[in-house]
Amino acid sequence: MKSFEKKMMGNSVSLQRVNYLINRVAQSDVDCLILGETGTGKELAARKIHDCSWRKDGPFIAVNCSALSENLFESELFGHVKGAFTGATANRKGRFELADNGTLFLDEIGELSGAMQVKLLRSLQERQIERVGDSRLIDVNVRIIAATNRDLKDMIHERTFREDFYYRINVFSIYLPPLRNRQQDIEVLLNYFLELYSPSKNRHFHADTINVLREYSWPGNIRQLENCVRHTLVLAEKIILPCHLPEDICQSQQPLLEKSFTEQLKSTTVEPKNCPQKEQLIQALKQANGNRSKAAEILGVSRVTVWNRMKKYKLLPKQNEIFH
Repeated sequence: MKSFEKKMMGNSVSLQRVNYLINRVAQSDVDCLILGETGTGKELAARKIHDCSWRKDGPFIAVNCSALSENLFESELFGHVKGAFTGATANRKGRFELADNGTLFLDEIGELSGAMQVKLLRSLQERQIERVGDSRLIDVNVRIIAATNRDLKDMIHERTFREDFYYRINVFSIYLPPLRNRQQDIEVLLNYFLELYSPSKNRHFHADTINVLREYSWPGNIRQLENCVRHTLVLAEKIILPCHLPEDICQSQQPLLEKSFTEQLKSTTVEPKNCPQKEQLIQALKQANGNRSKAAEILGVSRVTVWNRMKKYKLLPKQNEIFH
């Protein structure tokens, strides 16, 4: 399988601005805060900053702050010496030391408790750490890139996020727009993921499928779109139709699906070879194991409509074996 190649895919104006800011901040060495909803590609943006900077040959160490417990926080980030606590059988470097001469990416920074923020603040200011159980200060040369999907200013107002810590990590900020604000990028992303996960299958998205996906709100953003493509590849053989989409997308876009399906069938007066409308009906019936009621739900039309279209396309009950 191909690697993601660390690309920010799309041609929208908003993404062009993101790429511009990434390239600019990469030429400096200031700390950076990446903001955006879950699934918008914050770690991908952080890696691009690292790869475009002079630190590109150094390590890129990612830390999920939401997974750090209070008890293990200092040991994970700063390391410990042998005998510092029960189970510390040897000296161990923390994430700061591992990221020396490289980049330390602190994801989900908004999940850190107030106590954790205080412990981290000095290290960010001085670029020095102290291993648990040791009194020696160790200099570390790291660039900090933090990321969050939370509104840190609201958290400051609610006193759940320290203001001094906020201004320490937010020297330069980049906001990643949600996918619903980048509709023109959806087809680019669809084709990219299609090539990534099905490079030799010669599959393609039907125009109606693309229209449905453009109208969807994408609460999970690019990560959800990627999973959607992988879902359709399980069901589709050549043409990826709306009936191959995940159920949650189908349900939310049912009016559009019904309109699209009805208009397509009305516009088809003959039965051309490889008719996509007929294939859409066949695929729905296959997915429903020949059950017309369930096929109607998949397509967002009535059971009578499915029956009429089966007659139109000569898919009568005696031929139901094609759906199994």
